[in-house]
Amino acid sequence: MNNKFHNGVITQLLGCMDEVVRGEVIVIGATNRLEAIDPAFRRPGRFDKSICFHLPNAAARTRILKIHSRRWLNQPPSHDYEAVGSATVGYSGADLEQLCRDTFGTAFHRQFPDFEESGPLDLSSLQVKIIIVWIFA
Repeated sequence: MNNKFHNGVITQLLGCMDEVVRGEVIVIGATNRLEAIDPAFRRPGRFDKSICFHLPNAAARTRILKIHSRRWLNQPPSHDYEAVGSATVGYSGADLEQLCRDTFGTAFHRQFPDFEESGPLDLSSLQVKIIIVWIFA
């Protein structure tokens, strides 16, 4: 994005925010790069309050994994969840949700490679096996 366009967007957004009557409209913004926000946005009456959500620790990641896999018919053993929770340092809740989706999708496609051509599926036999591979560079 060129700088002239970028400055125009910022100016327009700040103008709109300044015209809003305080208390009638609440504007919420989200970023994972707080340092990249133009200081004009952080002035009183604009985005002057911040809430910081830190990445989950190993125990929280384990709980998040269990939440996103709670509908799996054959649950992996608890120690597998703990191992994955420990191995996913730096993952957000959204990252862990996607990991669960991808894991289930991989297990599903391995067990039912021709599922589009087959009839009703018996998902009771579907089992997710967790294998952790450590790669050291």
